Amino acid sequence: MAAQDTELFSLVGQLAEAAEGQWPTFRVERSLFEKRLLAAVSEQVGDPLVTLSKLHVVDLYLAHGCELRIPAALSAFAATYLSTIDLYLEHFRHSTVRSDEVRRELEDTLLFGRRTPPGRIGQYRGNGPLRNFVATAARNLAISMLRSRERHMVSDFENLAAQLGPASEGTDSMATARDEGVVRDAVRRALLGLDRRQRTIVRLHLVRGVTFTKIALMLKVNQSTVSRTFDAALHTLYRAIRRELRELHGMSESEMQSTIHDVRGRLELTWSRISCEMPPKSVGDAPHDAPPPRRV
Repeated sequence: MAAQDTELFSLVGQLAEAAEGQWPTFRVERSLFEKRLLAAVSEQVGDPLVTLSKLHVVDLYLAHGCELRIPAALSAFAATYLSTIDLYLEHFRHSTVRSDEVRRELEDTLLFGRRTPPGRIGQYRGNGPLRNFVATAARNLAISMLRSRERHMVSDFENLAAQLGPASEGTDSMATARDEGVVRDAVRRALLGLDRRQRTIVRLHLVRGVTFTKIALMLKVNQSTVSRTFDAALHTLYRAIRRELRELHGMSESEMQSTIHDVRGRLELTWSRISCEMPPKSVGDAPHDAPPPRRV
C-alpha cells in the first residue's frame, strides 16, 4: 500500500471518529461511513488528502445517517435545519408560500423521497455546509410552489373574468350588446396586470372566498394592510378596464360607465356569497371607477 493511501485511510478513520463525537445521539456503522467518505473523495479531481480535508465531514455524517433512515439522525436533522426554515425563506415572507408547507414538502423530498425516491439527501456530497444545501432546496421548493400557484391563478382569473364580464343574455347593458368578449378580455388582462400582492389578495378573497382576517394571517401582515391593498387593487382594476376599452376599442364614456357598473354589480354578488350578507342597495350611487364597500 502506498504511503499516501496509508495516510488517506488513517485520516478517514480520524474524521469518522470525530464526526461520531459530534452526533452522539445516533451511530452510523464506521465502515459504512468510511466508504462514504472515500466515495466522496473519489468523485473529486485533485489530491485526495486535500479534498478530504475540505469536506464538511460532520455534516456528511448527519446526511448519511438520514440517508440510512436512522430515526435519531432524522430527528437531529429536523431539530437542526427544519426548525429554522423561516430563515431560509425570508424572501418569501409576504408570499402565499408558508414555511410549514415548505417544511413538509422538504421532509418528503430530502428525507423520504415519497414522490420521487430516493430522498435527495443522498445527493449531498459534503462540499459545502449542509445548511446551504437545505436552504437552496427550501428556496427551490418555494419557487416551484409559487410558479404552480401562478398557473392556477391565471386559470382562476380566466374564470373570474367570465363571471365579472357582462352576461350574454338577460341584460340591457350597452357593453354586452356591443361585444361581451371584449369586456371579458379587458377584465382578465386587468386582473393579471395587478401587482403580485394585489393578485394574491384578490384571488384569495374573490375566487377562494377567504376572509381578510385569514388572508392577513396567511401573509403575516395586518388586516388593515390586506384591506388597503384590496381597495387599491380594485381602483387599479377599474382604471385598467376603462383605459383598455377606451384606447383599444374606442368605447364611449357612457358605454364604459355601463361596463364598470356591470363589473361592480357582479363583484357585489361575489361579496355577498363570501360574507353571507346582502350587497348594498345603491350600487350605482358611487363613482363608476371607485371600489365597492369592503367586506371582511
